[in-house]
Amino acid sequence: MIGVFDSGHGGLTVLRRLAARLPEEYFVYLGDHAYAPYGRREPEEIYRLTLQSVGWLFQYGCRLVLRYIVREASVTETALETETGVTGLLTTDQAERYEARIVVDLQILDGRRVEATANAEARRFITVPEGISLKERERVWYDLTKNTMQDLNKQLEETIRSAFFPYVVL
Repeated sequence: MIGVFDSGHGGLTVLRRLAARLPEEYFVYLGDHAYAPYGRREPEEIYRLTLQSVGWLFQYGCRLVLRYIVREASVTETALETETGVTGLLTTDQAERYEARIVVDLQILDGRRVEATANAEARRFITVPEGISLKERERVWYDLTKNTMQDLNKQLEETIRSAFFPYVVL
């Protein structure tokens, strides 16, 4: 049995992919949503919460535990300089820049030791013109998020192939 510990959000996606790749395995999922997000907590508290959750998974009978850590997940909006005056009236400038960034670690624990870690980071940005409608803006945010997550998944899968061998063979 393999335990999957999620200290925030996103672990169910990892669990679904693992279950699809390892259909002969049994999985136990522990999502610690009571204390999420961990990113705002002190390292000592994160360590204590993680140790408690991982300990529970091993007591439950898991031989390996996968810990999925979202180190950062953010989208920022930055206003860009636009033309003013007559020139501004006659042109349409790019008015905002959106940047999405996500950094994750996926770890295999055997007992209380980290046996392997796969790291991934994805970052994308896009600019939007002045006068963009709310509907268009929502579409831009959706596409930015989707594309950033696809980049993350691709990078994480490549990293897992090397970092988790021989635990997981994809």
